[in-house]
Amino acid sequence: MTPLTFPCATISHPLFGQVNRPTMLLDLYSQFFRRWFRLSDVLIDTGADLSVIPLRLGEALVPDVELRTPLYLGGAVLQDTPFNAYIHTIEARLGSFQFPMPVAIALTQTPPVIFGRLQALDRFHVTFDHGMNVVFTARVG
Repeated sequence: MTPLTFPCATISHPLFGQVNRPTMLLDLYSQFFRRWFRLSDVLIDTGADLSVIPLRLGEALVPDVELRTPLYLGGAVLQDTPFNAYIHTIEARLGSFQFPMPVAIALTQTPPVIFGRLQALDRFHVTFDHGMNVVFTARVG
């Protein structure tokens, strides 16, 4: 896999002013539409054990959201809005690298799309370049 570089998104933070947030492009495969959906502004979260997607996106990707393992999630990014979710495995693609990825499909629209560690970030060497860019390279071995 050729290294992929994504620029950080500059957002307005109520306490810190302008901050650069690590985001990326990610493709997820829809079982319903039998095609890939490209998502932008996916939050790269090294503190998230699991990747997360909101309900409407989950409903477009899998046949029945609630026919899997239930989970209750919260955390640093989601501390104000913990939510119920169901764990699914979805085909993901980063550049030309395709892989199965476990995701928590939230039963709400509240959480952003989050690319977490488990079988997602952990598949790559990830370099955070001075809050300006994030570089992904496939791990070897």
